[in-house]
Amino acid sequence: MHPDLKAHVLDPKGVGSLDAPDAEAQGDNQVCGDSLRIQLQIQKGNIRALRWKAKACPSTLALASLAFLCYEGAALPSGPPFEALRASLAQHGGLRSYESHALHLVEETLAKALASLP
Repeated sequence: MHPDLKAHVLDPKGVGSLDAPDAEAQGDNQVCGDSLRIQLQIQKGNIRALRWKAKACPSTLALASLAFLCYEGAALPSGPPFEALRASLAQHGGLRSYESHALHLVEETLAKALASLP
């Protein structure tokens, strides 16, 4: 794992729960056992708050942390693919091929959370 991504494993951003989420989703990777929950609070078309919890590999933890940095306070994204997340990942050194499941899990879970909005 690239050192820039490893920093997000050692000090992840956005970990926790929201008291009253407007949207949430659970994502699981049956192959590796990763589990990710994303919660969102929405205000005027923006993600006011994004929180996540995971029992997952370091790559998934790092990507969830990057998603927090990319999308909390930002306009509702469209995707997947989530371009801001992918650009941030590239700036942080990218993933090895065997770590790519992490990007799929974070994108799928974020997409499910956004789809659950009323």
